[in-house]
Amino acid sequence: MNNPSKETHSPVLITFFWISITILTRSFSSICLKKAADVTGDGTLLQGLLNPWYAGALFSLIIQAGTWIMVLRVISLTKAYPFMSLVFIINIVAAQWIFHESIHALHIVGIACILFGVVFSHRTEELDYGK
Repeated sequence: MNNPSKETHSPVLITFFWISITILTRSFSSICLKKAADVTGDGTLLQGLLNPWYAGALFSLIIQAGTWIMVLRVISLTKAYPFMSLVFIINIVAAQWIFHESIHALHIVGIACILFGVVFSHRTEELDYGK
């Protein structure tokens, strides 16, 4: 007997959720590492490793590894991995927004190439399934 109160979620939606969390945690770890480097400055390696921003980066990478496993349970590596290139886009935007680094025209061209690459790689996957 079906339980009407029990919701079922779309596998696509769940996969998108795990991919999104994976991308965001990976980007967050990069931001934390940059922040750790800025705060530590010319300090020693040990000072850098003891920096709370570095701990945040490690924690974020642990979460990212777990969410990546959730993604790979559902879809193939060749289908999932192109999404990881979206980390570069988030990091470029974060570098400008958080660290006030410059974004140049070539960054925009690179972002467009990444976006097209993700779209094309998934279009290729769809065509492969048609065989």
